[in-house]
Amino acid sequence: MTEPDYERFAEAVNKLHFDGTWKQIYTLHHASGSHAHGTNHFLHWHRRFLHDVETLLQDASKQLHPDQDACKVTLPYWNWAEDFNMNHSCQESFFAGDDYIFTCSRYGTLKPGNRMVTDGAFGWNTFNRKPNNALLRVSPGTYADVQHDVEDAVNLDFTHFRYTLENRYHNSPHCNVGGTMCSFESPKDPLFFAHHTFVDRLWYTWQKKKARTGSTGWTASPAEPLEHLLCPSESNESSAWVDSENLQGVTEAVKVNYTTRAEMSEKVSNLLLQTSGGTSAHRTANYWKAKVDGIVECCQEGLADRAIHAAKATIWKDGNDVCAPNFHNMDYDGDLQWCEVEGGTDCQERAAAVVAEKVQEESQLPHCEVRNPGPEEEKTCMALYSNTTCAGNMFDLCLAHNITHAGSQSQCIPKKIANKVDRCRKRKDVGRCLYRRLHKGSGNL
Repeated sequence: MTEPDYERFAEAVNKLHFDGTWKQIYTLHHASGSHAHGTNHFLHWHRRFLHDVETLLQDASKQLHPDQDACKVTLPYWNWAEDFNMNHSCQESFFAGDDYIFTCSRYGTLKPGNRMVTDGAFGWNTFNRKPNNALLRVSPGTYADVQHDVEDAVNLDFTHFRYTLENRYHNSPHCNVGGTMCSFESPKDPLFFAHHTFVDRLWYTWQKKKARTGSTGWTASPAEPLEHLLCPSESNESSAWVDSENLQGVTEAVKVNYTTRAEMSEKVSNLLLQTSGGTSAHRTANYWKAKVDGIVECCQEGLADRAIHAAKATIWKDGNDVCAPNFHNMDYDGDLQWCEVEGGTDCQERAAAVVAEKVQEESQLPHCEVRNPGPEEEKTCMALYSNTTCAGNMFDLCLAHNITHAGSQSQCIPKKIANKVDRCRKRKDVGRCLYRRLHKGSGNL
C-alpha cells in the first residue's frame, strides 16, 4: 500500500474514532465472544466483520472527500510471515512504509514494557501494547511454515483447516503484541485489522487451492446465522460470507487489499527509476531495497502457487537456532495468554499441544543451515541464496522453475541480479557481497 493510499485509510479510521463509531466496532467484537472464536464461525464472522468495517471506512472517506473514489479505501494486510525474525521496536522501510505495513509512522512503536500507544497514525492514547518478549518477534511462523500448514493444506477439511489457522497462526500474534491486542477489545488497536486481513487472505488462498482440486470443501459453512452484525445485509447466513470474490456489494475481486508485497516493490522500484537525481545514494538504496524484497516475495508466491517448498533456514546464534519454533517460548506464551482471554480451563496443556503440533509439522519441512545469512535470510528465516548445496535454496528453485511476477512474463530474478549473486557465491560472506554488488550501481539493474 502506497503512502497516499495509507493516508486516506488512516484518515478514515481517525474519523470513525473521533465520531464514536470506532467504539461501536470494538464493543461489537467484544460481545461476539465464543460465537466468533474457537468455532467454525471464526473465519466467516471475521470476514463479515472486515467487510462491514471497510464499508464504514469507505463511507467516512466519501464524507471527507466527496469528489474522490471512496472504493479505493481498503484495509491493508500485514504479512507477519515475511517479517518472522524482525525486531518490530521501530521498523521503517526505505520508502516510508510502501512495503512494510507495520511501521512506527503507521501503527506506532512496539517497545518492551507496558506502554500506551501515543505515536503513529493512531496515537490516541486509548490502547496499550505489552509485547511478550524482549525480542519483540510477533510472527508465529515463517512463510515456509504458513505455506506447509495452511496454504497448501488442501488435504484438510474445513474444520481442521480452521482449527490450524486459528490456533497455530491467529492466536499468538494477538498476545505477542500484547496489551489491548490480547483481549476481546483488540479492535481498539487498528493493528488488529492488519493482522486479521492477513488471516483472511490465508483462508482465501487455501480456498482457491482447495477449489482447484475439485473439492467442494472450501465452501463449508456453519448453518447458523452470524450474530452481532454492524451493517444491514440481505443475508446473515454464514454461507453468504464464504466466497470473498463475490461478497455482497463487491464488484471488483476481493474486498480487502490483497496486493502482494512483490507487486508493490516492483511498482516502487520502477517509479524510482523515473525520478530525478538518479545517482543519489538515497535513490540507490531505495532501488536495491525494492528489488531484493520484491525478489523474495515474488519467488515465494510463485513457488507456493506450484506447491514447491523452499527450505527453512537454520541459523545458529549463541548455541540456539533463532529460526526454531517457540524460540524464547514466544509461541507458548502467546497461545497461553490468548487461551486465558477466551476463558479456557486447560490453557497450559492447550498451549503446549499447539507448540508440539508446530514442532511436529516443522520436522516435515526441508531445512538448510545458513552459516553466513544475508539480511533477508535473517529476517525471513528462509534459505534464499547463501547455501548453494541446499536443494531447497529459493534462489535456485525460482530460476529452475522460471518463476515470474503474477500476471506477467517478467522474471522474479532479473538476469543481471542472477549474475551478481552467482559471483557472490564464491565469497565466504555471501550476504555482504550481495548487498555491496546490488547496492553499487543498482540504479542500472
